[in-house]
This record gives sequence, structure tokens and C-alpha cells, in this order.
Amino acid sequence: MEENCNSRLKAAGNQKISNYSNLVYFFGNCQVGFFQKKPPLVSLLNSKKFYEWLVLVVLIMGCFQSKKTKNTAWCKELTVLASQTPFTVSEVEALHELFKKLSSSVIEDGFISKGDLQFALFRNTNKKNLFANRMFDLFDVKCNGVIEFGEFVRSLGVFHPDAPVAEKIHFAFKLYDLRQTGFIEQEELKEMVLALLQESDLELSDDAVQTIVDKTFSDADSKGDGKIDPEEWREFVSKNPSIIKNMTLPYLKDVTVAFPSFVLISEMGESEM
Repeated sequence: MEENCNSRLKAAGNQKISNYSNLVYFFGNCQVGFFQKKPPLVSLLNSKKFYEWLVLVVLIMGCFQSKKTKNTAWCKELTVLASQTPFTVSEVEALHELFKKLSSSVIEDGFISKGDLQFALFRNTNKKNLFANRMFDLFDVKCNGVIEFGEFVRSLGVFHPDAPVAEKIHFAFKLYDLRQTGFIEQEELKEMVLALLQESDLELSDDAVQTIVDKTFSDADSKGDGKIDPEEWREFVSKNPSIIKNMTLPYLKDVTVAFPSFVLISEMGESEM
């Protein structure tokens, strides 16, 4: 009986058990002393062992169903994000690997916190950086203190080479609008210039920095009210496209090539999604 059961186990390893009845029958016939050859249905239903196996089957099938539901939901999320951004489904999944690395920089909680971002950029959670803080705030669309995966992908999509220029201009405007007033003011621009100089390890005198700010407002503030509104910003950038040059990251053109070590979709092709 034991040898027969082992044979059944080995043979079943190459088969896919498709329903409850097959699984119950399989387990039942391999249980020593449970069945005598092919038991009648009455013996099966009256057996205590039957109910024990039935509970096991329900639990197993529940796990299968949960995994299937989870996979289906995940594939749907990948597809939706791909439809909303310039990324392909495979590239979105590659970005998920990057997201997981960033979100576990400090605490592995499935979200990118400001501490995670700072540690990933500077290997130091205490370093203060205005530019990094602004980027985090803009990625944190829900303003709940963390960056979720969907926010991460959609925000990165703005930096894709194929993203609309209008989106890049709008994102850059919000980046410089530190107080979130809907305008870029001189003091905000000066703060950002100083932060960018610091990150570039460049030093300029206060007079030189002020000259940059004054020249920018002279060219951009066409209404002469001491602030730059979105319309003025768009016009200014259209005449000086190099201003948003850093809003395009070439390697996002194909993240599956840029990050070849990432795990891509293997079980389901994009056409099946």
C-alpha cells in the first residue's frame, strides 16, 4: 500500500489537480487504512477522515484562489500604470524592483519615506537638501508622507523622453514654487539656485546669485508684478528650452535595458494582460 501511494505521489507530481473531487480522491486513496480499494460513496461521506481531508482541500484551494486573485490584481495594476505613462508593462515591473530597493533603504514597509530617499541619495538620513525635499513632496501626490508605487511610476513618467513637454514644464514650475502659492517668487528662485549650486559643489558670490535671479525675472516676468505665473513660465521655457533639460532622463527610455538585473514578467506576456 505504501509503495502504491508513493507511486501515486510521483505520478501526481506531473499532473495538475483540477478540482476538489480529484484532490479528495487522490489524498484519500493514499491514506493508509482509510480506503479499501474503491470505497462506496456512503463509506466516504461517513468517514471522519473525509472531513479532515475536505478541510485541508478547502484551505489549499483557498490559498490557490488568493494567489490567483493577487496575481490578477497585480497584473491589472501594471497594465493600468503602463496605460497612464510612457512605460511598457515590463518597464513598470522593472521600476517596481527599483521601488522595492528604495523603499527598503531604512525600513522595509513597502513605501518610500523621505528618510528612504535621503539615504538612497546620500547614504545619510540626516542630510538636508532642498531639491531632494521638493522632489519627494511632488512625488507624494497624496501628501501622506510616503511615496506609493503608483505615485512613483506616474511621477517618473514625467521624466521619460517621450513624456509631453507640457507635463515637464508644469512639473518644473511646481518644483520652483516652494510655497505652493501658484507663483514663482524671487526668494523661492534664489533658494533653489543656491541649493542646486550646493549640490553641484559650485560656489558663487551673493551678488552673482542675485544677478541670476534678477536676469531670470527680467526675462520671465513679462507682467512686471514681481512674480512668475504658469503662463509666463511656459512662455519663458519655450524661449529657453534648456531650462527643463534635466526634466528628461534618457535611461528611462528603456528601463529594462538600463537595469538588466531587474526581474521582468516571465509568467505572463504583455499581450495576455
